[in-house]
Amino acid sequence: MLIRAQVEKLSTSIRWASKEARKLKLESRMLLDADELQPYLQTAFDHFADKLDTPFDFVQASFTNSPIPQNFGGNILKLALQVMERWEDVAKASTIFEELSYLVASSILLDATKQRILGRPEQIFPEYLEHLDNALENFCDRHWPCEYVDPKRQGGRCVNVRSGHGAKGHQSKSGKLLAAGEYVSSFTFAGYQQKFQNDTYEKLLLLTARVGAKEAMDMPKEQAAAEVHRELVMPPFFEHASRGDVRSFVSHTVCFSCLIQPPEHALPCGHIICTSCLKTHGRTHLDHYVEISACPVERSDKRFRSTWKVFLKPSCCGVRVLALDG
Repeated sequence: MLIRAQVEKLSTSIRWASKEARKLKLESRMLLDADELQPYLQTAFDHFADKLDTPFDFVQASFTNSPIPQNFGGNILKLALQVMERWEDVAKASTIFEELSYLVASSILLDATKQRILGRPEQIFPEYLEHLDNALENFCDRHWPCEYVDPKRQGGRCVNVRSGHGAKGHQSKSGKLLAAGEYVSSFTFAGYQQKFQNDTYEKLLLLTARVGAKEAMDMPKEQAAAEVHRELVMPPFFEHASRGDVRSFVSHTVCFSCLIQPPEHALPCGHIICTSCLKTHGRTHLDHYVEISACPVERSDKRFRSTWKVFLKPSCCGVRVLALDG
């Protein structure tokens, strides 16, 4: 009886410790499942076989296994340009990037969740800074026009961008010289870089807390992130950014649903989304086809007349091309 009592105490202690460890790992976004454990064991083995005095970094290992796509910064830029075109002469550049920060933060959280990146926001966010900076710097140098306005002409604003302004002076859309002078703008990369980073990080913290609240109700992490992105972020952003005409925001090079993957599947509404978003917001049937009832970019009450069915190419199947000549 004494041994039995001791075994029960030991068992209770182990169960309690395991439960607490799981809780702490979940709070720090470091919880691994059986499928994820093996790659980290292999990476950790390689790490400690090389150096014993340096701690193993789970976050860096996550990004090694699932690197951020190099086109993420370019996709942010393309969306910024589409918003700028829609808001021509209405909004300042700072307003455009202030609006973008919410969607970009949600896209980062969604990508980190889909790719099973471990760690808290303060550990994950620095890995995305290069992409945010690339988008902002490119926008400032090559796309945001000079802010000089000719006081003698109505609508006589200079259209030259920083990289193409030089010493040729201020020019109108027709190419007519308005005045001599250098590029003028209150919006610069150096002046707004920190603000854009801070805005995006603050939104990331807020969204992470909302995803955590859904996880606490036993909702899977990826589903929770997708639901927050789908319900709280995308529809309000695109309705405001498009000035009420959401279907005018269409891209054949960027999946506006995530800003990460290239678009592949056209929906009845005209928007084109990637395979990952299609599977996230639709219902997959035996990996052969996906049924989706509403566009993730628009509000959920704007459902399609009938469920849209998209057939998927088998994962092990190569690309087949039919060429008709003559």
